[in-house]
Parts: sequence; structure tokens; C-alpha cells
Amino acid sequence: MAGVDLSTFAEALSTALGIDLFPAQILCTTIIMVLALGPTLLLTRNKMAHLMVGFLVMSFCVAMAWLPVWVFVITVLLIAFMFGSTILGLLKHG
Repeated sequence: MAGVDLSTFAEALSTALGIDLFPAQILCTTIIMVLALGPTLLLTRNKMAHLMVGFLVMSFCVAMAWLPVWVFVITVLLIAFMFGSTILGLLKHG
């Protein structure tokens, strides 16, 4: 019985499509992100749920070595800068 090794999926995809590894990693991450965030975006209007599912998917992709860590860190920093004033407003006004 042969097992499935998901950590090599990005390399196999880059070889099959004839592209570099980085675009294949981004493509793998995008596929999983759309599969997970699609129903979440359609079923709820809660921004925090969207962010949590996005972070979970990106964390999974980093763990599978499909997404470089620096892309995850930059995304987290951008989201923190976008919602920083909202969080400060909640902390000030209770």
C-alpha cells in the first residue's frame, strides 16, 4: 500500500507544468485557499472567520512547504497594519 506524500506536490506540479518551483507553490496555496475560503465567504459575513480560515490555510501550506515563510509573514504584517486602528479603537472604547 503506497502512501501519498503531499510535501512533494508542489515539486511534482512544477515538473508537470514546466514552471519554476515558486509559482507552483503559490498555485498550490491558491488552490487550497479557494477551496477553504469559498464556502466561508459565501456562508458568513464575519471578517474574523475569513481571516482565521485564511491564516489556517496559509499555516497548513507553510507546514507542507508549499508556501515560503516570508510570504506568510508579509501577509500577516499587512493584515495587522490594515486592522491595527480597528483593534486600537476596540481597546480604547471597550
